[in-house]
Amino acid sequence: MSLAGRSLMGLERGLLSAKAPHSPPRRPHRQKLPADSYTVKLSHFCQDLFLTLNISYAIFPVAATNKKARKIMERIVKFMLKELFNGQIATLRERGTPEQIVALFTNQRDSVVARMLKIWAKKYPTETLDSLASKGIYLGIPVIPRTHRTTYGLASMVERKMKKHNDYIDPAEFTDMVETPDKPYYIFDVEDGRSTRDKSPDDIRKVFKKQKRFGLTIAETMAFTIHADVLSRHNVWVVGSRIGKDSFWGVPLVYLNDGRPRIHWGFLDISFWGLRSPSCGSRC
Repeated sequence: MSLAGRSLMGLERGLLSAKAPHSPPRRPHRQKLPADSYTVKLSHFCQDLFLTLNISYAIFPVAATNKKARKIMERIVKFMLKELFNGQIATLRERGTPEQIVALFTNQRDSVVARMLKIWAKKYPTETLDSLASKGIYLGIPVIPRTHRTTYGLASMVERKMKKHNDYIDPAEFTDMVETPDKPYYIFDVEDGRSTRDKSPDDIRKVFKKQKRFGLTIAETMAFTIHADVLSRHNVWVVGSRIGKDSFWGVPLVYLNDGRPRIHWGFLDISFWGLRSPSCGSRC
């Protein structure tokens, strides 16, 4: 039976019941494993398995009974998350991000990967990266704050089928309602807002407060639309920001107009266009 034709539990049982063809003789000190050793073969098998089937973190509790297999699997999962991180960095470069900003993100790789792994294991242990994305959930998204790039600059990075962003709102009108880092950072456990469909910004704010989640700012929403194709599913409120300086008279929103992403605004107590509001579990 092919790998794709086996269930996850079947793969787990096969992996954890696998035994080396023979036990190596005891030696007075540790020896370097030969290239064809059982451990190397097991590592290669795990890597092919994870990359082929996008296995979820759920395999870890079972693997806990086999210390060697668990260590190998942990390395493979970290490899997958590093590849996810590297893909996001590649997207930033493709969209014209200055190398100085890219370097500020790459310096955070290990801490970002560790946090994504923790969220995956604790909150979504039975999900794969693909199944999370299909549900509008993303472990981490890099954010360029407006201290490092203007709203117009961020908006120009948003593309949909090769059509770049175009808007006509003065960036000086945006005010963030939450405190965010002033250097490039990550938002974690990001949801695309499916549960907030047809709710007004005022109602959404109450929902997030109850869920202990945070509405995204304009910079974070731009980041989300850059790295996730959320606008292909629905338009979004930006409940973490407001329009106005001395008095807040509106909430930004991002939508598609003739296939081109645009920024507009709506009132706090009105819901329309099937808008939904993305949120995150934390910022760092």
